[in-house]
Amino acid sequence: LMLPISNNSSPVKKPKTPPDFPPSSPPPPPPPSSPSPKSSSSSPSSSLDVVIFKSYFLSPLSRHPRCCLILSLLLLHLLIFSFSHYLPIPTFSITLSHSPLPLSTYSAFSAAPISTSPSPAPHPLSPSPNPNPDQRKPPPRVWVPLSPSPSPSPNPNPSPEPDKQCSYGKFYVYDLPPEFNAEIYQNCDKLSPWGSRCAALSNGGFGQKATGIERIVPANLSHAWYWTDQFAAEIIFHHRMLRHKCRTLVAESAAAFYIPFYAGLAVGKYLWDGYTPRDRDEPCEKMLDWVQGKMPYFNKSNGWDHFLVMGRITWDFRRLKDDDWGSRCILMPTMRNITRLLIER
Repeated sequence: LMLPISNNSSPVKKPKTPPDFPPSSPPPPPPPSSPSPKSSSSSPSSSLDVVIFKSYFLSPLSRHPRCCLILSLLLLHLLIFSFSHYLPIPTFSITLSHSPLPLSTYSAFSAAPISTSPSPAPHPLSPSPNPNPDQRKPPPRVWVPLSPSPSPSPNPNPSPEPDKQCSYGKFYVYDLPPEFNAEIYQNCDKLSPWGSRCAALSNGGFGQKATGIERIVPANLSHAWYWTDQFAAEIIFHHRMLRHKCRTLVAESAAAFYIPFYAGLAVGKYLWDGYTPRDRDEPCEKMLDWVQGKMPYFNKSNGWDHFLVMGRITWDFRRLKDDDWGSRCILMPTMRNITRLLIER
């Protein structure tokens, strides 16, 4: 017969644990003990402060290290923000101006003005020469291109010669027969089956002055607005080229050749019903025959230095088959090397 080790009716004794103190009340002071040599110098009040500090601060922080890290970072940011008002921070001011630069300007790294003497200017972005080798070399300068605008300097640099303004060379304007430009412009009332286009092509291609736009355009700018037609680029470009500073009247000295052929206006009236593919191709073919046969400059480069403006989209000049739309001016062999400026691909 085996007896039970413990009796259910007998109470089980639990180990004694120290009582927990609420966080609102400080723990009681430790029981008095005999002073030891090491603690003889410390007072009871300092021991109590240490116990309170450990209970209220170190114990919660040790249980939540992440909170401790976040609080430290916030405190660091707060300190930096509070002291940032007293730190000298460099500021930079950039002024944008649309006016041309004066002749007497300053370099980016030196307070000395750039020389405007007639001596040859150094290469851009190159350091200025040191006239006195005994002196210490000044910091390098960045040379700014000079503007030909007037300057208050007592010795302004005169305006450069026209040859120096045309760094890529000059161009020559062909004097085409009137049937390729002048007669087309004079017959402006026959260029479209829907009516006259003379008003749209007036004022050098800009058209009539725009009216009734005071509500959408400032009053000081309304005088510069015109009702410009989308297909008037050939006339506008021709007028600009005749007055361009880089135009030359000597064909032998030209680096490029402009063909003032109104290709878009010439083919415009033949795009609709009632005309044959031959009617659409004839103006361009006759122009190319004249440029290649009458003038010797085309054959020197096979047309690589020739250019013209076509005032319509390419769809009007690249017909593949006879029953398609437009002419085949761009696809002609003589037109292959000529540079073409169009309003749209």
